[in-house]
Amino acid sequence: MRLLAPIALLVAVLAAPPSARAAAPAAPHFARLGVALDLGVPEGAGAALVLRPFYWVRVHAGVATNGLAAGVRGGIAWLPFAGTFTPVLSLDLGSYFAGDANRVARLVTGDPSIDVPALRRFGYDWASLRAGFELGGRVVHFFADIGVSWLFARARGLNETFASSADGGGGGGTTVTFADDPRIRARTVSAGLGVIVYIY
Repeated sequence: MRLLAPIALLVAVLAAPPSARAAAPAAPHFARLGVALDLGVPEGAGAALVLRPFYWVRVHAGVATNGLAAGVRGGIAWLPFAGTFTPVLSLDLGSYFAGDANRVARLVTGDPSIDVPALRRFGYDWASLRAGFELGGRVVHFFADIGVSWLFARARGLNETFASSADGGGGGGTTVTFADDPRIRARTVSAGLGVIVYIY
């Protein structure tokens, strides 16, 4: 008889109408669509369309500039909470088209005659892994993060650069040539901050 009592109680609970059972907790409320503006290193300044299909994941895609040329970017972020404050872990990828970096060299050195062939077509791809936080309300969210970035580029125009250096030095000596544009890879500290405005 003691075994029948728990069984009868379980049957009674399962047979009860849904209104008599405890209500399931409501899903967190969160905005799903927005636009983002951010500034970071090495990403530069960017604007992106933001989509948050679930409260714990956000994806974005947009455009950016590093002051030399335009680029494209995209990424995904993990947000464990849907409230006012949440930590964020993000992965971003991007690519910058080739731009003339001689402008930066002239600005830094103050020499308007600088024209290095290897800097005329400077572009790079990048990937960033960051951790940070996000703070905001129903519409506006602010975020800041820090992590590591990997840069991938090609050194274009090195043959012309070395040839110009040899000519400027009076000729002679060792001649350096490249059969192909060398690949350059680098790892650096990455950081950024920005704002997201949700519209839906």
